[in-house]
Amino acid sequence: MSGKICEICGEPSGMFPLCKKHLKLKKEGKVIKNDEDKWEEIKKEIIKPKTNIETKCIICGKEAPYGSLCKDCFYEMKEYKNQFDKNSKMYELTDYYYNLKDNIFRMQDIEKIKNNCKKLFAIATLADDLYENDTLINKIENDIRKIIEQKTKIQDSNIVDIKIQEKITKKDSQKEELLRTADGHKVKSRGEKIIDDILFNNRIPHAYGMTVAEIDTQIDRSIECDWFIPIIGCSKGIYIEYWGIDSKKDYNKNKEQKTLLYKKYNLPIIEIEKDEIDDSQALTTRIRKELNNLAKEKFKTITDY
Repeated sequence: MSGKICEICGEPSGMFPLCKKHLKLKKEGKVIKNDEDKWEEIKKEIIKPKTNIETKCIICGKEAPYGSLCKDCFYEMKEYKNQFDKNSKMYELTDYYYNLKDNIFRMQDIEKIKNNCKKLFAIATLADDLYENDTLINKIENDIRKIIEQKTKIQDSNIVDIKIQEKITKKDSQKEELLRTADGHKVKSRGEKIIDDILFNNRIPHAYGMTVAEIDTQIDRSIECDWFIPIIGCSKGIYIEYWGIDSKKDYNKNKEQKTLLYKKYNLPIIEIEKDEIDDSQALTTRIRKELNNLAKEKFKTITDY
């Protein structure tokens, strides 16, 4: 009983419809069944015949009716290819490809990135022209799409971050002008205004935004407290911190560092959370009680706040 022959090349294929070569290509996704349910080998082409299907250039995003690259990017890629040494070995082209690819991922300027992607494309096509080696050709489109997509996202993210920061800065600036406390302090939020007004209305002496003097700035960074409550009869006092933001990474990091420094230098501190400011009466009672208790505990003095 005679064996079968390969449906693609006609070579003996034993019990299978494809020979060993095309079975391997099938596993690699390079042999598929067409619309007529027949096996065929996919021929990878950089420039494809013009069709009615609109495609976009993988580098610049312009219309690319001839395949992966638009007309401008294609001819610029060819110019780069003509500049390469045609005597380069395959391993030299491969090394150049991967080194250039790594360098592109470290680049920041999007136009420079796109120009170097054209060089990357040129290396892949040159390797195929000189050595009929399609290793780089088979991966070039995915590599470039990945590079452009990642760098575009980073660029868009940076633009958004800048706009958000500008908006926050403008908003904070407006708040500083608008949020004045009863004793004339300019504070950064509604919560700070409520706390400052509580201190003023209860005749509790206080300094807003003062540097914490007890921290050794030769060892640790200096920090500003939200409020400093001096204790009569000594040069020290009690600190109040209002933790009004709980969703910003930088803010939470700063909060953690400040808390550690207060603890390290054993400084008396009253910490107020964001959800406490809505009940002004309860917050007033708590602040007065803790000030009196801390003054007695830390400074052996009696206050009447």
